[in-house]
Amino acid sequence: MIKVMHTSDWHLGKNIKDIRREGEYKSVLDQVYSHIECEQPSVLLISGDIFDTTLPPIWAQKLYYQFLMRLKELPHHMHIVITAGNHDSAAWLEAPKEMLKHYYIDIVGGANIQEENPILLIDDEDGELTAIVIAVPYLRDAQMRTIDVSSPIDNWQQHLHDAMREFYHKQIVKAISIRGERMIPIIVMGHLFLRGGSINDQDGTRPSVGTLGEFIADDLFDDVSYVALGHLHQPQCVSGKEHWRYSGSLLKSSFSEVHHQKSLVSITFVDREMSSYKLCSLVDPVEFIRLHGSWSEQELQLQNLIKTDRRAYVECNVTKEFLTVARQWQEDFAKASHGIFIIQITRTDKLAFSLSERLDQHAVVKLNELKPIDIFKKRLELDSLLDVQQTTILTELFLHIEKQCHEENIISVEEER
Repeated sequence: MIKVMHTSDWHLGKNIKDIRREGEYKSVLDQVYSHIECEQPSVLLISGDIFDTTLPPIWAQKLYYQFLMRLKELPHHMHIVITAGNHDSAAWLEAPKEMLKHYYIDIVGGANIQEENPILLIDDEDGELTAIVIAVPYLRDAQMRTIDVSSPIDNWQQHLHDAMREFYHKQIVKAISIRGERMIPIIVMGHLFLRGGSINDQDGTRPSVGTLGEFIADDLFDDVSYVALGHLHQPQCVSGKEHWRYSGSLLKSSFSEVHHQKSLVSITFVDREMSSYKLCSLVDPVEFIRLHGSWSEQELQLQNLIKTDRRAYVECNVTKEFLTVARQWQEDFAKASHGIFIIQITRTDKLAFSLSERLDQHAVVKLNELKPIDIFKKRLELDSLLDVQQTTILTELFLHIEKQCHEENIISVEEER
């Protein structure tokens, strides 16, 4: 028997608006530590997006290393496996890997995935092989282009998908060969969007781009004991398979996650099979609260929240006529000493307006005076739910599609000639 714990998507360093969340991360990592101390797993898997940016702030780096060293002080023997996600810098994450190996901490960043060996052999205290972990980080588009698959390279999305399948398949075949007749589990780690996974608006998942597109597993993972996934922030199993699982993020990052119960996954294996699992719940250090109803009702709820001495991030849902007063409350709350912050104000009647009504009424511009990208950017400006990174990705996608259409147009005109 072997026990494994699975977590992902820590996004250390991520703030909300201008509010630094260092205290929240300390609190939630304390909870993670307590669960690990209680469960005493032989292996801890962290499936990508350790940090929120490729150059995380100093306080986030300190939390990361302090937490790892704190775990190594626990009395039971534990192997830690960390993979990079799409938010992480593979090279930065891998920099201390040789030193951390001495503490039974393995890091697979994928900086040079073709030369790295993502197959890790997990030994117990007596040196006996107890599990095999295929630690696959986020696979980047440029890396997948070099893998030889049958799909044509000009079919970009299909080629990337097939290349990823081929990469995983080769690692699984190797792991099965290494295992031989041993009755031990094979665990696959992955940071990707597996078909069948549920996405919430604004759950931190980026639009489907390149290798962030849907990955179709089918029978690919039939011979593995557990798939430890990262990338989607909602804790869930995939396609009804309890052993294909997203652990979800540690902290909520948007109001679409209001009903998420954040957790870690503790899995017990007997021989080659997952015999049981349980979700170890995490308590939000700061609540996310959505307010609805008339503005007077929301005012009363806000006043009551202040009296409770709770800390909370609040979204107010108001009609156009109450936007100004809601924004004034937002400014006042930001300056106050209590722990209630109005993070988001959403117009409930926004969708009732046509595109032309919602554009700047003072700027009358003829369509023939605008480039396609100008119109697209205007449309993005109307969606207050999009963050800067999502807006950037959508803009790059639009430009890529526009370029392809332009090139196809040229080819078609030349063929007609």
